[in-house]
Amino acid sequence: MDIQIFCQKMTLSKHLEDDLTNRLEKLSNLSKKIMSAHVDLSRNESHNREEKVRVEVNLRLTKKIIRAVDRNVDLKNAFDEVERKLKQQLRKYKEFGKIKRRKLIKIVRQSKTIEE
Repeated sequence: MDIQIFCQKMTLSKHLEDDLTNRLEKLSNLSKKIMSAHVDLSRNESHNREEKVRVEVNLRLTKKIIRAVDRNVDLKNAFDEVERKLKQQLRKYKEFGKIKRRKLIKIVRQSKTIEE
């Protein structure tokens, strides 16, 4: 998976960058269709005290883009929340695919019984 990390008005330590990369790689275990990840990190001091850091992650899948955004006091908490949102969306996407396949199989079986 190709991971791009962009920082605005902040610098990212090597330790945090490795942590973010490892967490995004773990997300690829939920879906093999993830092609790339685009991470935007920004800090804005003029925002509310609880919303100084903004994390946005866009996952590009084969036929879909999954996006999660969170604002929080620090980077770690914001990324934890984004990771939770992405996992939830990936599970939902995966379950939707299973339901779609089941419906297709059901339609094919019904058409075979009608032909006989």
